[in-house]
Amino acid sequence: MSEYRLKIKIGNHEFEAEGPADAVAKQFSDFKEIISKIPDVPVVVATPTAPALSDAAPGPAGNNPLPPPASALNKIFRVEGRVISMTALPGSENDAALLIMLGQKELRDNDAATGSEIKDGLELSGYKPGRIDRTMERFVADGLVLTMGKNRGRKYRLTNQGLVKAQAIADELQRKVP
Repeated sequence: MSEYRLKIKIGNHEFEAEGPADAVAKQFSDFKEIISKIPDVPVVVATPTAPALSDAAPGPAGNNPLPPPASALNKIFRVEGRVISMTALPGSENDAALLIMLGQKELRDNDAATGSEIKDGLELSGYKPGRIDRTMERFVADGLVLTMGKNRGRKYRLTNQGLVKAQAIADELQRKVP
């Protein structure tokens, strides 16, 4: 099995993946599908009569493949230093691990979370996780997570496919939380 690495930028969208060639090809295919669904957003220059683009009203969240703004994620996450824990729990510990990785990415701007950050987040959320590397191995096999480093220096990062799945779980939880 050969390792393959792909890094590409299409317009404002960037894609980066590494791993087995067939897994990278699948992830890139998913990426192309996601960005093809994103409507072109016109560039708006802030003037006294026109608000900045970030001040514009948000579009419908149901069909947006991108992660929600951090304020929406604050309904289901709590940030305590380097640890992201959950205030609303999904159906399984595996879903919670994906969500904690999403929270690390969006709320802490941490694309590559350590195993201890994920495990501590699960514990603060009320789970009793075993070895995180075993959970992450399943995600790697499913193409949801990439690993970097070795042994205790290992970090975990969501793939595009993993990001979409974590976002879907987060959207479901946000609808349930008042």
